[in-house]
Amino acid sequence: MRDRSVSRRACEVTLAFTEKVALEKDAVYVSDLKALSSFAHGGMLLDRRYSADEPASLGGQPYPKSVLLCPEPGRGENHGEAVWELPAGKAAWTFLAELGIEGAAGTRGSVVFAVQAGESAEGPWETLFTTPVLRGGM
Repeated sequence: MRDRSVSRRACEVTLAFTEKVALEKDAVYVSDLKALSSFAHGGMLLDRRYSADEPASLGGQPYPKSVLLCPEPGRGENHGEAVWELPAGKAAWTFLAELGIEGAAGTRGSVVFAVQAGESAEGPWETLFTTPVLRGGM
């Protein structure tokens, strides 16, 4: 890079890129649905990270479609939750998710995720999936 100043100086430029996650054309993203309810410290964030107006990331990979829930203290253990009603008209749904602690947290934090389903927002709920304890950076 040429520097047109009177004295010569070196200029170093570093470029980096991350591969964009491709969105599925026919998928229904929960971040596009209106949540029936949510419980999170600072509120639920959709399609962005807490610290900046950019996509959330897991393992250095940005995710343009995301749901972030920072656990709220006060119900025995810290927890966060969100409840959605899936659109009618499909006989069956396949739920795909990548779960973890947002990249900005680094190696801090631990969490257990649970996916539950019920006939109504009030329950009763059936637990379909529970993760082991996940820690920041996993």
